[in-house]
Amino acid sequence: MRLYETTFITDSQLPEIEIEAEIKRVEDLIKSNGGEIVETQRWGLRRLAYEIEKRRQGYYAHFLYQALPAVPALLDASFKVNEKIMRHLTVVSEINLEERARQIAEGIAPYRAVLPDEPRFGGHGRRDRRSEQEDN
Repeated sequence: MRLYETTFITDSQLPEIEIEAEIKRVEDLIKSNGGEIVETQRWGLRRLAYEIEKRRQGYYAHFLYQALPAVPALLDASFKVNEKIMRHLTVVSEINLEERARQIAEGIAPYRAVLPDEPRFGGHGRRDRRSEQEDN
């Protein structure tokens, strides 16, 4: 079994009961196909980077689970026919479960962003270019 992460965004206009029902439905689909839920996170209402279906906000839910490779395909098919799900993404996770369990036991915040020391794409951004030009 592999470790996967799935995040989906539901319509922010849905009642809390329906959002919880969608989360439960995803958990049940994973479990009924031999998967094991490691963690479910409710990220709540968040502003979208761009409008989706004329909505500016969505409710985010995130799942970390172990499953056979067929399960993400089943989730994908399920999300595509479900009008309540606006967007979804599933990736193979690179999280070390032993390290994750230790972090939870120590109370360390999950999924903290780790910023690289150097810029990722070679540039330092517009401000740095201006200051470089002033130096010349």
